[in-house]
Amino acid sequence: MRALNENLQTLYADRLLPLEHLGNIRYSYGTILLTVKQTNEGEINYAEARKKIQECQDNINNNWNTYLLTYLTPEENKLADETTVLLNKSNLSINQLKDALDRKDVTAFKKISGTPLYPTLLPLRDRVSTLIKMQLKVSKTIHTSNIKSYNSASKKFIFIIGFTLVITALLSHYLIKNINDFIKELRESNKKIKEAEKQYRYLFKNSPACNIIWDPKTLNILEVNDAVIEKYGYRREELTNMTVLQLRPEKDHEKMKEHAKNLLNGMKPSVNMASTHLKKNGEEMRMEITSHKIIYNNHTAILALANDVTELLLAVNRLKSSEERLIRVMENSPIPMAITLSNQEIVFFNKQFTEVFGYTTDDVPSTDEWWPLAYPEENYREIVKKEWFDRMERTNTTNTRFEPMEAKVCCKNGSSRFIEFNYADLEDEYLVIFHDITDRKLAEEKIRTSEERYKSIITVSNTGAWEYHLDNGYLWCSPEYFSMLGRKQTDYDMSGNENLQETWIDLLHPEDFEKASNHFAEYLKNGSVGTYENYFRMQHINGDWIWIWSRGQTLRDEKGNLTNLTVGTHIDITQRKKIEKELEQSEEKHRALIENISDTIILINEDLEITYRSPSYMRNSGLMEKDYNTSPLTNLFHPDDLPNCLRIIEQARTSFGKPIPIQFRTSHNTEQYKWVEGTLTNLLHNESVKHYVINYRDITERKKFEEQQLLITSIVNSSDDAIISKSLDGIVTSWNHGAEQILGYSAEEIIGKHISAIIPTELLEEDINIIEKIKMGISVDHYETQRRKKDGELLYASLTISPIINTEGRITGASMVLRDTSYSKIMELEREKTISELLQRNRDLQQFSYIVSHNLRGPVATIIGLTDLLSTKHLSETEKKTMWEGINTSVHKLDDVIKDLNNILVVKSQISEKKENIQLSALLGDLKKNIANIVQKENVQFFLDFDAVNEITTLKSYMYSILYNLVSNSIKYRQPNLDPVIEIKTELTAGKVILIIKDNCLGIDLINKGDQVFGLYKRFHFHTEGKGMGLYMVKTQVEALDGKISIKSEVNKGTEFRIEFENQ
Repeated sequence: MRALNENLQTLYADRLLPLEHLGNIRYSYGTILLTVKQTNEGEINYAEARKKIQECQDNINNNWNTYLLTYLTPEENKLADETTVLLNKSNLSINQLKDALDRKDVTAFKKISGTPLYPTLLPLRDRVSTLIKMQLKVSKTIHTSNIKSYNSASKKFIFIIGFTLVITALLSHYLIKNINDFIKELRESNKKIKEAEKQYRYLFKNSPACNIIWDPKTLNILEVNDAVIEKYGYRREELTNMTVLQLRPEKDHEKMKEHAKNLLNGMKPSVNMASTHLKKNGEEMRMEITSHKIIYNNHTAILALANDVTELLLAVNRLKSSEERLIRVMENSPIPMAITLSNQEIVFFNKQFTEVFGYTTDDVPSTDEWWPLAYPEENYREIVKKEWFDRMERTNTTNTRFEPMEAKVCCKNGSSRFIEFNYADLEDEYLVIFHDITDRKLAEEKIRTSEERYKSIITVSNTGAWEYHLDNGYLWCSPEYFSMLGRKQTDYDMSGNENLQETWIDLLHPEDFEKASNHFAEYLKNGSVGTYENYFRMQHINGDWIWIWSRGQTLRDEKGNLTNLTVGTHIDITQRKKIEKELEQSEEKHRALIENISDTIILINEDLEITYRSPSYMRNSGLMEKDYNTSPLTNLFHPDDLPNCLRIIEQARTSFGKPIPIQFRTSHNTEQYKWVEGTLTNLLHNESVKHYVINYRDITERKKFEEQQLLITSIVNSSDDAIISKSLDGIVTSWNHGAEQILGYSAEEIIGKHISAIIPTELLEEDINIIEKIKMGISVDHYETQRRKKDGELLYASLTISPIINTEGRITGASMVLRDTSYSKIMELEREKTISELLQRNRDLQQFSYIVSHNLRGPVATIIGLTDLLSTKHLSETEKKTMWEGINTSVHKLDDVIKDLNNILVVKSQISEKKENIQLSALLGDLKKNIANIVQKENVQFFLDFDAVNEITTLKSYMYSILYNLVSNSIKYRQPNLDPVIEIKTELTAGKVILIIKDNCLGIDLINKGDQVFGLYKRFHFHTEGKGMGLYMVKTQVEALDGKISIKSEVNKGTEFRIEFENQ
């Protein structure tokens, strides 16, 4: 009973309710199709259709979402997933349909309600029908299970009664109680079954689909729902007294009987996609029937679910007819067309396509072949392809129409056609339309060329066109008319109405308004005789006034009569007006210039007669006009200058327009002559002048100055010192004879060059500092420095530098007096060297006195003491022997000191060995060979770098001794826990050769013992043997070679020696 109860609940919750939902969905889709049909036929308006379709769509989505919440078998789940995909696709089509209704776009609505809509909704309807069949199938299974459960429960009940009677009466009461409970439970189950049946009958009765239950044996109709009554037009009593044959045409009766037998013998539901049924009024309709075998009132019956597909089939037939007509239209269309599939295969070219392009589908089976044939040039092909696919993507993404594009296509015969492409998406197929626009393009090109030519003429000629219509006062003006005023044609009324005021009169200058407007009115009033011409100013948009030259003429008809149309042009003559004004101003300016200029201008005609003297002649000559009006040309020149001046005039006869310099003396009323300078130009060929033109200025003072300059130059050039002038940026501007003698450069070589040519590189900063002082007006006196001669030799010089100040008081350069002080400087250096050597010798003598008093005194004192003891009596032989050994030791020490002193004296004495060129790398190689055992024993590492300088001129023995002492000290005084590392390299700096010897030895405490480093017998480490002679000898030998040595050292970090020699 519990299983029966559960089956009943499942039947109600998971089968009867979902069946209602699916029925509602199917009914809603049918309503949408019917609404589309009624809208196309004009039975309902777009607003009503939009509302119905929205209600149906909401009903479909709500019922489907509720259906998905019920229990579904795996097979139902799979089918539900497929149906969901179709449902989403149908929503897209329905949304497009609603959008077309919102926009009231008839074309789009009819297009969507045809091909896109039906192929979307029909498969969905099939899926919903299949789900309904599954619901009925599962319901039937549950119903059969309920019957079996009920029969089984009845048998159990009888068995229990018999069993209770047999066993014992003692259990009767208990059994009766349980039986009563069981019966009560059974009654409850029957009640639920009846309620479920009642619900089922409610669903059956109110289902939107036509439900008919009929007997497959007698073909009698047993029961129908309200939808059947409404659809077929019979009353219920009439239908239940009819057979199903009466609902079908007579020609289908045998087929129906055969169908009843098949249903009776089979179990699977059957579907008849389109059967003809008859209404009561005889009207035929096409019904889609789904038949199920059921148990009805304990007998086998057939449940037929019928849906009216009449309108749907009619729509499909109309669509097929439309498609056939469309294909015929496309095939015979005068416009080239092609159809491609989604895989790029081309399946159709119409006749016109082949006639225009010459290609067939055999030539171009797919678009892959089309691109290179239609667009052989690769770059152009890629451009067209990109544009085509971009527009397709834009169309598909935005769901808008394809934007037509234009391209030039190559035909099969090699010719080219201009084509406008259009495209339509037919779901699995794509229609491409080719509009041949070649003729249009050629015509457009001609028009464009003509327009460009006209525009070019208008633009180049700076011309604006206008047309005045006398009959209505309309003035048409070209864009150029307005552009010369900085305005736009679109800002004015060009529609044909009266507009003369705003397009012309309002733009006139207030001073030109009356004259210009009256002149035009008089031309029209007086019969438009001849050509109209006017000059006036019009206002530019920026506020400026533009001068306009307006010309026009009234047109005449073929009979010579005046028309109402006057045409003309406007030319911007602002620039011309400006030039005319500038010419007037220029003439006035030149007149004022000539009358007030300090230079004198004289005009001489071809006969060498003076015809004009400028006013400045009177000022410069001191003569009055009456004094020189009749004076001949020869009186203009000094007698000594006359021959040369006449020669220049003769030269000018053949040199037209070329100014020839002239300099002469001319008389003054003080009975003196003044020097003048200028040019003589032959302008006889110039129609406006036809004279020789002489213009000159007084240079008497300059002549005097030049004479003074010649005197100064003579003095400068006679000086033995170098006298040089230069600009503030260092460019040499003058160079006297003394500079040539001292520095070797001639004036031609050095003037215009930078002064750094004579300055050593290391002293360039010095010159910059001097120039900074000059800029501040500070002179530099007797500055001692060095300069470089042309041959590279350096000389000592004393400089005196002063600023050069122009007439405006501005510093423009510097003058320099350079005196060669090399001889006195060398003498001074020699003197300093001698003094230094004397001082060094004095220090050496002090050192020697110290050695004699300290190093010699010790051994001598020991010898004296021992010899005194030897004179003592009573000494044993052993004591005497010991004393003699002590004397011997002291003598040897004394001898060592004397040898050391001798070695020092040898080094300090005059060097007799000849200097030679030596290779430092070879010298170090010899040294390493000679101390190879020590190097190997102490694991010494050398790092040598002689790239800067490898060869020097020196004493080989001294250089070897220097390197030997420094290298051996590095090894001897190495750190106990480190292998000796010795780095030797050279540098070349400012003409000096630097030799650097660096190690990682114990180092020296320079803070406390720095002044003792190079002292004689000075030692700083006592863990090994030594005299303290090495560094002293190194310093002595370096100085003997005119070098310098310095040291850097830190305890336990190492030592670096830098030896500096002159680069020889």
